[in-house]
Amino acid sequence: MRDLAKLSAVDAAKQTRAGEISAAELVEAALERIAALDGRLQAFMTIDEAGARRTAERLDAFPASQRGPLHGSPSLSRILSPLPESDNVRFARARP
Repeated sequence: MRDLAKLSAVDAAKQTRAGEISAAELVEAALERIAALDGRLQAFMTIDEAGARRTAERLDAFPASQRGPLHGSPSLSRILSPLPESDNVRFARARP
């Protein structure tokens, strides 16, 4: 079985456009990888699994002619606005 979570964004999109894999498969692979590693890495504050799955389903419904260069490749969003005080924010502020 292929480890879809290790595909580059370009390869993932290329295979999605070709119909070899679906955006839904890529999202599931990414969510599984996050679940396996984030307890140790703590890289995510919030994960919208349901939203990611809904978006993947919508993307999979697009006809091939309407799919862009990175169509179906999972991505992250980083919030750049001030966050409520949390242990992570206090730690970051305390670092030299």
